[in-house]
Amino acid sequence: VQAQTRTTLFLVVVIVGLVSAGAVWLARFLARPIIQLTGVAERIRGGDLSARAPVTSNDEVGQLATTFNEMTGRLRQILAGLEQRVSERTLELTLAAEVGRALSQERDLDRLLRQAVERIQSSFDLYYTQIYLVDTSGEALALRSGTGTVGEELLKRRHRLQLSSASINGLAATEKRAVVVADTTTSPLFRPNPLLPDTRSELAMPLMVGDRVVGVLDMQSQQVGALSEETVPAFEALAGQLAIAIENAALFVQTQEAQAELENQARRLSREGWREFLDAIERSERIGYVYDSVDVKPNNEIFAGEVHDNALMKPIQVSGEEIGRIFLEQDDEHPWAAAEDELVEVVATQVSRQVENLRLLAQAERYRDEAEIAARRLTRQGWEDYLDELGKQEISFIYDQTQVQPAFEKLDDKSLDDQEVYFSYPLKIRDETIGELALGGDRKPDENDLELINEVSERLSVHLESLRLAAQTQVALAKTDALYGISSSLNEALNEQEIIKVLSQPAVDMGAFSSNLIYLDLDENGAPEWAEVKAVWPVEYEHAVAVGTRFFLPEMPFAKLWVSNPNEPVLVSDVYSDVRVDENTKTAMAHGGSRAIAIIPLTRSGQQIGLLIFNWDRPHDFNPQEMETYQALIGLGSPAVQNRRLFMQTQARAQHERILRQVTERVRNSIDPDAVLRTAVRELGNVLGRNVLIRLSSIEAPPDNTHSSGKSGNGNGKK
Repeated sequence: VQAQTRTTLFLVVVIVGLVSAGAVWLARFLARPIIQLTGVAERIRGGDLSARAPVTSNDEVGQLATTFNEMTGRLRQILAGLEQRVSERTLELTLAAEVGRALSQERDLDRLLRQAVERIQSSFDLYYTQIYLVDTSGEALALRSGTGTVGEELLKRRHRLQLSSASINGLAATEKRAVVVADTTTSPLFRPNPLLPDTRSELAMPLMVGDRVVGVLDMQSQQVGALSEETVPAFEALAGQLAIAIENAALFVQTQEAQAELENQARRLSREGWREFLDAIERSERIGYVYDSVDVKPNNEIFAGEVHDNALMKPIQVSGEEIGRIFLEQDDEHPWAAAEDELVEVVATQVSRQVENLRLLAQAERYRDEAEIAARRLTRQGWEDYLDELGKQEISFIYDQTQVQPAFEKLDDKSLDDQEVYFSYPLKIRDETIGELALGGDRKPDENDLELINEVSERLSVHLESLRLAAQTQVALAKTDALYGISSSLNEALNEQEIIKVLSQPAVDMGAFSSNLIYLDLDENGAPEWAEVKAVWPVEYEHAVAVGTRFFLPEMPFAKLWVSNPNEPVLVSDVYSDVRVDENTKTAMAHGGSRAIAIIPLTRSGQQIGLLIFNWDRPHDFNPQEMETYQALIGLGSPAVQNRRLFMQTQARAQHERILRQVTERVRNSIDPDAVLRTAVRELGNVLGRNVLIRLSSIEAPPDNTHSSGKSGNGNGKK
């Protein structure tokens, strides 16, 4: 039993061992394809896309291996396509950079644009290339360069496009972005050009410097998709470089033009300066000298005799303008050496510089003299005006060892009486005599006295001039403040009465007793035809002409005084002695109690819109400051009157529209003819303040089909 048991156990162990070995072999057999797939995957992950999984069966493992191989093949195709596209984009970027570098060196704008379109077309194998630039108006694109015969033809036509979305190039410029048409047959943006029938794709790239569009680069291809969104980055880089090159070329041209203009201006100033210097008054029109190997002699002729062919001539130039020449002659025919030519060139340059400096110095001295004369004239005129403002011909005082009192007799080295002689010394400002300082006595002042007199007179003159300038400055400031106050008050004026009150103040301060504001109505030619009194001042005064009075201009008093000179104030100091005042005007002024008048015209945009009339009841002398004030009132009063008139017209128009809407609405609300007529006649009567009649009648038309004369009818119609 024990032996049998051991045998049985042995057999069981053997059987279990065989089963285990078979299981291991079977597992290895079944896992081999998966292990192979895993190995292939590891190779692919390592970058070997040529690895393929073996297909040994048609079961699930075989199908998995087949799918795996197909996926690997697809990856190889995708990667190959990506490499090709990367290569193409890299080539495009490289070409764009090369083209940009080549164009950036060009400074002539026309040559730059021509080279740009040709290089871009050839480098990218395009059908047609063109460049537009924004014109000076900033509202259109002007074609500046295009390739081939098409470009030449379009340039001859002066081809232009508006800056709008109506075209591909206009859209690119207005929206500042690239516009791509990959297929012209399906794009609604594309507009076919008969000169370019084979265009199948197009790309418009804005040329921008910062945020500013300077133009558009337009490219066209014969292949669908050759110009697409994928090509935009390369052409963006190219467009950026091209835009900068265009801007630099334009700036270079502007710099050259400015430089040429400066040179022309310098030559012109030099030419005019020398023409003014050699004026044939202070000096001859030509200055020349000749040296005959013995002596230097003046020679004002253009050429000193006949000039031989072997003569050496060098121009004397200032700022590129020829102002003279140097001629050298020699007896023999020996040619001039290079050193001799260079020496004469240097001498000519030095002469030109020196004579130009001397001319400038001489003219500067002359201008200084003229400035001094002008300063003296202004000083003299200033003192005359100052004395006029004071109402005096002179200001003088005398000290008689007892008291200081006014002196009314001019001192000019003559005796005031039979006993005393006066020695006079001038008071000067800028070498202009403004007065004198005189000493009495029979003894002439010595050196110490003269030194004291000179110092006192100099300081006294300077102080008097300072006082005069200060006084006149205060007057000018007061006048400015007054005008500013008038302007400020006019801005707050709400009607004509307030306007005339403000504008009348300067005249009232000078004694005027009344004033009138008159509006002018113009005829169809813009000339004044009617005048209407719109306001009077003061209101409580009994004026000869009431507000609202209208005059037909030929019948208006004073009309002849200002119609002939509508842009300047007309000042009449005394109507009885002024020859410009006719008898009718004198009568009208006498009726109004006026003896002197100032007529201030009010104009706007060259048209007369009104008048200001100031009245004095006695003769009145108008001083220069008063005349300046009245001249200033033209500029101050005209805008105020014009604005008031426009406001009234606008208000009247609005009132008219309101009444018209009101009447129309009430008439439309009536439901029968009688009610319509009753409403219409009542509303019109209320609005117009008049009796109104409305009729409906059937009246036969006259035989000649013209309008009736306005009578009620011919007796045959029904009323």
